[in-house]
Amino acid sequence: MSLLSIMTAFAGRTGWVVPVTVATSSDTQLRKALGLLNELVDELVNSTYTYTFLIREATFTSVDGASQGYLSDLAPAGYKSMMPGTFFDRSQNLEIKGPISSAEWQRRQSMGISGTCYEFREWLGQIWLSPDAEAGSSMAFEYRSKYAIMDEVTDAPDVIYKNWFTLDTDTSMIPEDLLLKSLS
Repeated sequence: MSLLSIMTAFAGRTGWVVPVTVATSSDTQLRKALGLLNELVDELVNSTYTYTFLIREATFTSVDGASQGYLSDLAPAGYKSMMPGTFFDRSQNLEIKGPISSAEWQRRQSMGISGTCYEFREWLGQIWLSPDAEAGSSMAFEYRSKYAIMDEVTDAPDVIYKNWFTLDTDTSMIPEDLLLKSLS
């Protein structure tokens, strides 16, 4: 449901004039309603509850070495945290355990562990594997996103995810009934 259709439905329920535009409107009531809507998005995204509409999957091909890349590149739809028990080396059908602590990481590094039973650490905004990975394995994990709004640009190859409604055509992954109830 787009921002404009949410606000049109809300106007129909409350007796407001049906808006032609919301994001660029100078109408005080619409600006306040948009602000409330974006506050709700923030509350839901930052809630301790994990809503299924915020869960995404990241897939990548491993590279040689410990660092597998920045989470912002591996999980570009607003990485917030990894879902426990979902990190797998799909090429070898093995779960990648973790995250391991800093102390465990240092212990593993000092021991010079080798093999393909990986454990991972999130550090410096990156995913690190121990032992060092070999290039070419298909890796995947699920993560909680901090973005609940989509900007489906017609000429872009991918959907753009973002924090708040900023365009009338932005769509929400949050169920529309929840959004409409919050405005009432």
